[in-house]
Amino acid sequence: METLRKNILAYYGANLLLIIAQSLPHAILTPLLLSKGLSLSEILLVQTFFSFCVLVAEYPSGVLADLMSRKNLFLVSNAFLIASFSFVLFFDSFIFMLLAWGLYGLYSACSSGTIEASLITDIKENKRDLSRFLAKNNQIAYLGMIIGSSLGSFLYLKVHAMLYIVGIFLIMLCALTIIIYFKEKERDFKSQKNLKLLKEQVKGSLKELKDNPKLKILLVGHLITPVFFMSHFQMWQAYFLKQGIKEQYLFIFYIAFQVISILIHFLKASNCSQKIVISSLLVLLGVSRYYKPIKSYKEL
Repeated sequence: METLRKNILAYYGANLLLIIAQSLPHAILTPLLLSKGLSLSEILLVQTFFSFCVLVAEYPSGVLADLMSRKNLFLVSNAFLIASFSFVLFFDSFIFMLLAWGLYGLYSACSSGTIEASLITDIKENKRDLSRFLAKNNQIAYLGMIIGSSLGSFLYLKVHAMLYIVGIFLIMLCALTIIIYFKEKERDFKSQKNLKLLKEQVKGSLKELKDNPKLKILLVGHLITPVFFMSHFQMWQAYFLKQGIKEQYLFIFYIAFQVISILIHFLKASNCSQKIVISSLLVLLGVSRYYKPIKSYKEL
């Protein structure tokens, strides 16, 4: 029981550091990529490639989570994230940004279902309150995004892409926290580490995909849907820049979006609540349209 409590605290701390690191460029990602010479269409292609890599790596990473230590897989995923940040830090071309977001996609796929899944299993086995753990985890996620986006916007104005150095440092600190404080249960991984089993599972999945038309439709839908949502995620920054809003104010809108997301969790799925959310979004967009900038951003 004491080990579980320490593991949960270690995870909370590590997760906060990781989310802050990931959120550093969120509010200024579009101007950052534009400054690296990418066009808006290339930025959307980069985001689409990220979604594709997540989709391709999702199943193999799930199999790996069953074949190896989830703690080690989490650390491997952090290595992918550090590599991704390094590409953005040191390179400027479209190809290198594709590679960076491809590595980011591998990180996203590998990190899901690792130490968090282990904790959920342990909490259930010890008959602890799972809802409390999930609620605190969500609170930490929102707090990390707000801190990270605010800090990232400030750093971008001072050191530009060098803010990724701070991100790499935070990721390393996160990994160190897990290495030192997160104690994983001893499991018999040797009996599970069977490459033949892995090959059979992959072949079986591909065969099922080939023979099942519905799965093909779901796969195509899974590829198309992120393109729509990620394009809107990127376009809000480009839109506000086009309206003349300066880069240093973008984080305010990002935080506003997070606050709206937090409020949605407290609203019931009624017509009234839907109207409130929609009205809030319209007000936010209205403010951006009628904002009188001191100095217009360059034409995109």
